[in-house]
Amino acid sequence: MIFIILIGASCNKKSSKGEENDQPKANAAIIKAKYIETRNRTALVEKHDVSGEGNDEGDNNSSEVNYESEVSDTSIKKLGHNTHNTIEPQAKSEPQAESKPQAKRPPTFISSQKRVVAIGDLHGDYEVTQQAIILSGVMNSNHDWIGKDTYLVQVGDQLDRGDGEKEIIDLLEKLKVKALKAGGDVIVLNGNHETMNIYADFRYVSAGGFDPFNKFYNSKYFYKGDLLSKLESIPSYQRGRAVAFHPGGPLATILSTHNTVVVIGSTLFVHGGITSHYSQFGLDRINEEVSQWMRGKSSIPQFVSDPEGPFWSRYFSEGIDEQKCLVLDEILKNLNLKRMVVAHTAQLEGINSACDQKIWRVDTGLSQYYGGSLEVLEILNDQEVRVLGRRNTVIWQVNL
Repeated sequence: MIFIILIGASCNKKSSKGEENDQPKANAAIIKAKYIETRNRTALVEKHDVSGEGNDEGDNNSSEVNYESEVSDTSIKKLGHNTHNTIEPQAKSEPQAESKPQAKRPPTFISSQKRVVAIGDLHGDYEVTQQAIILSGVMNSNHDWIGKDTYLVQVGDQLDRGDGEKEIIDLLEKLKVKALKAGGDVIVLNGNHETMNIYADFRYVSAGGFDPFNKFYNSKYFYKGDLLSKLESIPSYQRGRAVAFHPGGPLATILSTHNTVVVIGSTLFVHGGITSHYSQFGLDRINEEVSQWMRGKSSIPQFVSDPEGPFWSRYFSEGIDEQKCLVLDEILKNLNLKRMVVAHTAQLEGINSACDQKIWRVDTGLSQYYGGSLEVLEILNDQEVRVLGRRNTVIWQVNL
């Protein structure tokens, strides 16, 4: 099978899909009565079930998915009442799209594949995203999957710096459905910019990055807890995005189904990097703790903001020397792997490697924001590593 992995880019500072939780609906009179009954005890939070405008599989130019969110218990429940007493305003449901988010994230460890393609940070550039995926040889201009059993990996940072974030997420989710039917897969990793949006750090959102999420906020809902505090502290034009990416929200549940790290054959893919500490911490544990946080089931893991953690580390992306290569050798030896693929730090000279091709840096800054080169990494049969450039030209290759 061929796996495609997408890798995201990083920012200058630090910083998935849940089960549906249907709540009973009530008319306006009941809503008012319930609110009066409880307003002195707690703020009432309504489950927001906002669906995107779906499209049939044949409608390849409109790839918006259906967002049915799981809202965390801390955001839904009324104090002293169970979730069945939670009031939800009447809302007209939109038609469901083909690529409804799945409830579970992919495995952390995947067997070796015939072909794996990795793409670095996308940062809201929908046009370049399409170009990179087409360059990878897994999608045509109609958004049909043509990659057969290829695995495509996007290595994080779909979000921020560009206006096309929602279109990128929609495209990748729909493409994954098509890839699975053909025996391949699309594996999207979370980068530091995904985590920043979960905790509402919107400093790097582009000027047009808020409007696509406006429909996720409804001023008639009664929010509570952390979400209420968050909404009260930000400008009104940011509230739709805040609801969408709040833990348990529609977009957060999609991100919760994306891993932080994935191993395919003998290659480890991660946005920032895996240092010695986190190689012993447990790769699957990292994925699970991030997923649970994004679903609203647990608090934020401490390593999410660690400058040497998997989202933020630049240890193998900058200032590589002999000592760092020795550290990398030990990490790979302990994990029984051959190489690590990272993004996060823009390599404007293009995809490159170090430490005898044991570390590969795939964030070329390909988005319009950085203006870097359009390149993707290809791994064949877990051994041959190639860099593909425009017109599918093999820029260089290494046989291991």
